[in-house]
Amino acid sequence: MAQAILAQGSGSRPQWGACQVRPPAPECACPAAMPEADGPDSLPAKGLSILICGGGNGAHAFAGAVAHRGAAVHVYTPLQEEVDRWSSGGLCMTCHYTADGTSTAASPALVTTDPQAAAAGADIAIVVLPTSLHEGALRAVGPHLPPGTPIGTVEGAWWGRPPLGPGVIDHLTFFGIDTLPWVARIRDYGKSVDIQGTKEVWVASSPMGKGDEVASLLQRLVGVKFTRGSNLLSLFSLDLSLIIHPGLMYGKCKDWDGTPFDEAPLFYHGMDSHIAEVMEAMDAEAQGIKKALLARYPDLDLSDSLPTLEWLHDAYGDKIADKSTFQTSFTTNASYAGLRFPVKDAPDAPGKKVYQFDYRYLTADVPYGLLVMRGIAELLDCPTPTIDAAIVWAQERLGKEWLVDGKVAGGDLEQTRAPQKFGLRTLEELMADAAA
Repeated sequence: MAQAILAQGSGSRPQWGACQVRPPAPECACPAAMPEADGPDSLPAKGLSILICGGGNGAHAFAGAVAHRGAAVHVYTPLQEEVDRWSSGGLCMTCHYTADGTSTAASPALVTTDPQAAAAGADIAIVVLPTSLHEGALRAVGPHLPPGTPIGTVEGAWWGRPPLGPGVIDHLTFFGIDTLPWVARIRDYGKSVDIQGTKEVWVASSPMGKGDEVASLLQRLVGVKFTRGSNLLSLFSLDLSLIIHPGLMYGKCKDWDGTPFDEAPLFYHGMDSHIAEVMEAMDAEAQGIKKALLARYPDLDLSDSLPTLEWLHDAYGDKIADKSTFQTSFTTNASYAGLRFPVKDAPDAPGKKVYQFDYRYLTADVPYGLLVMRGIAELLDCPTPTIDAAIVWAQERLGKEWLVDGKVAGGDLEQTRAPQKFGLRTLEELMADAAA
């Protein structure tokens, strides 16, 4: 077993990319940390090293699952309080698999606030953080990775030019995976995590030719099927499913007058015909962007970019009782049962609720999803009136400036993934990066 090391810091709350280090803590004992069998398949990831950036649900699951398969796991977080909480568990991570009731326990080799120490010897690095925190983590660890190392993000939106530092991207492989391999929830921070089932994961890379290599490496580490997607542009920038959350919020709330209500309405199962019409219009406009891009570049593979309804039916299958219309495909999806709109207590009406707009359905899916599509549409001169209206409505609710006078611009553009944020002002510039 690799020696468990904890690199600690000062106890402050540095931002992503900051570094505080103390001497390592002593080795911990982690019972049943590795399979006891000595056969060649007992430790399929033995000899590999992975860097995990993050300290939340997904990072816990990755750390425990990958360490159990024999890899040396380095966890990087700039937050000293998170390092301290991992240390209180003795660097032993237990994964509880709810599907069959089994558990495994294994030790990460290193948990640290030092990005250079975390990156040392890594065969692959993966950022398991909310989308808004990806950039800080990439900038922190990217310059310290060995040449040729793949580095990527989970559930990350498209990057025009990954922010890894000057010249760094020329020496690394960048990848993205579309989702976590499991639904993971921390049971006891730094000590245990519940893992519900597994699912196939799609991965795309730049250079595109590295996709199979990255997928194979991730599959060996995690033990879940990773399938190579066509390219980052197709898998992330034209992910039409990203209209779902903003579309539902906009369709339901755009005419809300602010009157408080008793309880949160159903989110998916509460979709009415008007909301469905709004979302279908947004979906049609998003498909129009894809068609316009293919008209200019007929050899471009955008097969990963599916219409929203096709994606929904593929993802949920028999969970949907009535697939006959856009509306019923959502309202009869058993996996969506009971899920409600984000709300908060009404400030001037005790016991009442109001909609909460400062929530990931808008704060993440608009700047990192909807606005990416809108930015590409602008380069194509492709009209998107309903998407435009949804973005304008969202930015007004959030106090942001993303779309100004019909153009992707404004003071908050840096906190988006729109092509214009990366200085991509022409279709040719966009495609030069997309074809990498």
